[in-house]
Amino acid sequence: MRIGIDISQIVHEGTGVATYTKELVKGLAYQQANKGSNELVLFGASLRRFGILKGFMATLPKKNIRSRIYPMPPSVALPLFNTLPRLPIEWFTGNLDVYQSSDWLEPKASCPKVTVVHDLAMLKFPEVAHPSILATHKNKLRLVKEESSLVIAVSKATKQDLIELLGFKENKIIVIYEAPSEEYKTGIRNTPASKRVLEKYGIEGPYLLAVGTREPRKNLPRIIEGFRRLSNRGLRLVIVGKYGWGPDVV
Repeated sequence: MRIGIDISQIVHEGTGVATYTKELVKGLAYQQANKGSNELVLFGASLRRFGILKGFMATLPKKNIRSRIYPMPPSVALPLFNTLPRLPIEWFTGNLDVYQSSDWLEPKASCPKVTVVHDLAMLKFPEVAHPSILATHKNKLRLVKEESSLVIAVSKATKQDLIELLGFKENKIIVIYEAPSEEYKTGIRNTPASKRVLEKYGIEGPYLLAVGTREPRKNLPRIIEGFRRLSNRGLRLVIVGKYGWGPDVV
């Protein structure tokens, strides 16, 4: 089989969707290189971060992997794939047996399409989403509902939201939980590297760790408020994540 996957979102390094996409593709790539018979066709579109796509491709095994990455900015990619008249992905990848779209682009396809939905936080709490991003996601989810053969939800809560908020058919959705990458399975506590990080940022004793882009939908004020109620327990709150948009409460 020729399996197409959109890897465009990996250029947003440090975000959850980028990490998910990278780890998924790495796992599939090494699986196919070692004992698989399928061909992975990796599509990517970015202009300013084109080098990130090329760099990622260089880390993958060459066997059964085909690169189809293009120096294409979002201002071009979104109209091409998300608004009418939309172009079929096969114009860029060649014929495919199945295609997995990204969190952002939703091109037409002659083959069955699979889409991963991480959450519907933007629809449930639109006040904490950037208006342009919210509009793009609403349009994409409409296309997913109309065209995708299968939707992968990363939690039962997301599956239920798809059904209740958008009217997706239950038999069209399967739940596949996210897994930790290999680096977190080997144990990193009390290693020289972890100790250096703690020393660098002056972290001593037990602490609570919050990881995520610093933007309204991450609800950091509530985390800080909740932590204050635990402040008498000898804990420290450590917030990790780059700034996204909106007021920076950190």
